[in-house]
Amino acid sequence: MVPVRTAIDAEFDRYVERHKAELASESIGVGEGFDFQLFDRAQLTSSDTRLALSGIVPRDLVLD
Repeated sequence: MVPVRTAIDAEFDRYVERHKAELASESIGVGEGFDFQLFDRAQLTSSDTRLALSGIVPRDLVLD
């Protein structure tokens, strides 16, 4: 699972950097005080968290 965690962390970091570059006036972070709210990555490694795969969507079918 280490490669998965590394990929998720890298994607979060890229997303935040892209957001800051494109929407510098809009805050981004974990919690209600931000304009754009992020998922708390700490929840991914918490012993209290359970993750259930609820569906798979082929990336070539996702519309932006």
